[in-house]
Amino acid sequence: MSSTKLNLSLVCVAALTIATGCRCPFAPKQSAHGNLRDALTFHASFDGSVNADFARGDKQIYTTQSFNTRSNAQPGLIASNVTVLARGEGRFGDALHFTSKQGPLIFYKAKDNLTYRTKGWSGSVSFWLQADPEGALPSGFCDPLQITPRAWNDAAFFVEFEKRQDVPFRLGVYADYKVWNPDNRKWEQIPFAEKPLLHIAKPPFKAGKWTHVVFTFENFNTENRTGWRGYISMANLKEKYPRERKPSPGIRQRR
Repeated sequence: MSSTKLNLSLVCVAALTIATGCRCPFAPKQSAHGNLRDALTFHASFDGSVNADFARGDKQIYTTQSFNTRSNAQPGLIASNVTVLARGEGRFGDALHFTSKQGPLIFYKAKDNLTYRTKGWSGSVSFWLQADPEGALPSGFCDPLQITPRAWNDAAFFVEFEKRQDVPFRLGVYADYKVWNPDNRKWEQIPFAEKPLLHIAKPPFKAGKWTHVVFTFENFNTENRTGWRGYISMANLKEKYPRERKPSPGIRQRR
């Protein structure tokens, strides 16, 4: 990328992959490839197209003006300078380039692309991310990836930056709101240890550098230990098992 483009760039995303039914980073070496092949439900390389290369559901990318107008979404990446397919600028090929956090919302439909299990639900999400948090991000929150049928704190997976004096990187894994916050406490009243967040104070992102991000979730919808782990460049940086002594319903399916 040129210096001019870096000054305009928020984030670039390359090679988004979702696998459910296995915890890919923990699979034994001799069976890792087989497990991943069987578990793969969605893969978008962004090479030559913004539609997915492989999907068990809809491969199409959609554009809409906001989260609340998804029912009126149009197929395709609607022409704008906010989100573009950056030819030859990905980790291995092309990339999806976001130049502003304001503008149309782009998304893939989750039905069948993120397969759901009523018992023993586990899986992994993997993608390459390039960002300049210190120099390019505006103040406030920026979520490069969010998976939810309702809201950021209600049945959701997401990763986010928060631009303030420093720029931490977080992974959120939220069950249904009434499950993880049954007493409806205000956010500021909840101790951080009880929040379904992993917080990385000094993440390794910087301009011109691609970083591999993976998060896994395991044993949702069981009475076993439920938790999730976050990886950056395959280093296990954080993990959280907030409810070891009682079952967690996990994230319930909404279509």
